[in-house]
Amino acid sequence: MKWAPLLLFLCCCNLVSGQDDQLLASWIEYAKSEVVVIAPAGLNLRDKPTVKSEILRAVPFGEKVKIIGSGHYRRDTVGAIDFYYSAPDRLAPISTPIPISGYWLKVDYQGTIGYMFTAYLDVAVNTRLDGDESMNRDFILLFPYNGCFSNYTYHAGYHWYGYYKTGTGISVKKIDVSFYNLIDQELIAGNTKKVVSCSDNKFLQFIIGSKEPIALPVNNSKIIQGALYDEGTGTIEDSILQQSNISLQFKPKTTYPNLEKLVLIYSGKQQIIDLPDGIDSDGCYLVCCGDLDGDKKDDYIFGYGAKFSKTILYLSKPAEKGKLLKPVAVFYSGYCC
Repeated sequence: MKWAPLLLFLCCCNLVSGQDDQLLASWIEYAKSEVVVIAPAGLNLRDKPTVKSEILRAVPFGEKVKIIGSGHYRRDTVGAIDFYYSAPDRLAPISTPIPISGYWLKVDYQGTIGYMFTAYLDVAVNTRLDGDESMNRDFILLFPYNGCFSNYTYHAGYHWYGYYKTGTGISVKKIDVSFYNLIDQELIAGNTKKVVSCSDNKFLQFIIGSKEPIALPVNNSKIIQGALYDEGTGTIEDSILQQSNISLQFKPKTTYPNLEKLVLIYSGKQQIIDLPDGIDSDGCYLVCCGDLDGDKKDDYIFGYGAKFSKTILYLSKPAEKGKLLKPVAVFYSGYCC
């Protein structure tokens, strides 16, 4: 009977577990039924819940769409992200493909009704926390990331560069950036798994977006990674401090020395870098020290905290007169529980 396979297909497409339905409904409720496009190249509004159906409109990054109803029209997987997990002591990163899975929802975009896929939609983009309003304007810092913090920071027309590990140094090349929002059973309520990726993730350390082009190749760049200070153990990593021209200042008269400031010393000059507000005090980490913007002067990426952390990009080229560095971009991460 020719209709039997079609009937089976239609039934399978609409049968998902009650738990999946509940997770989707929680996310829609959390979003108050209004979400934004997080695909940097924009997202197609289609006339049916399939990637092969007719395109009604192309919706740019950051545009809002209204979800119609609280259910879905089909669960689907539209590809996979070639994601890698690496460690300093591992020569080759381990490939871990992440399926781009989600649900087709009926949405309204400026009066046009159609369907969009949840992997490219989320609650907000370009959000900055209090105290970070000056960040992510002329520069953007991203990491290959798979967690629960929204770092969908993108500006059309910016230049995007991937910084890749090569032995003890780094190489730089132009890339394309991608964002994904994956509904995950391990996360709660409105939380979803947010993924930052690019056109080549292998050996990728971080991504810098720049309003103006960066002179390539970047000169004398090197990666010096490690904890400058671990408050939990009181450990100070002297070798990293010496290599990166940094000293530390601590709050006086405390039972356990709490880190208060970093002091950068370079070419006879020094600059005090205060620790950012609003983070836990679980340590300070040096992610990179080297020329990242092509001016042949050292730039820095520092990570602060663990449970909730801010990783901040400091560049020399845009620094004010009399200063060595300027903080220009921030990336948020931490524990999801």
